[in-house]
Amino acid sequence: MEKPKKITVILYGVCAVIWILRVVFAVIEKEYHDSIFFFVINILCAVLWSGAYIKWFRLFRLNNKQK
Repeated sequence: MEKPKKITVILYGVCAVIWILRVVFAVIEKEYHDSIFFFVINILCAVLWSGAYIKWFRLFRLNNKQK
């Protein structure tokens, strides 16, 4: 697997934070009152973005330690 660039890690982190905030604010504003389906989909997307960020961050740190 190729070495991840710093911008890749930053973009994944920003996307994860944005999606998590979107879900939190939607819960606060009771946006999911009618549809549990969209709530589950948005939670799943937030988890996937966070998982992708963790994966890329670990690869980035591993490659930087080897230098």
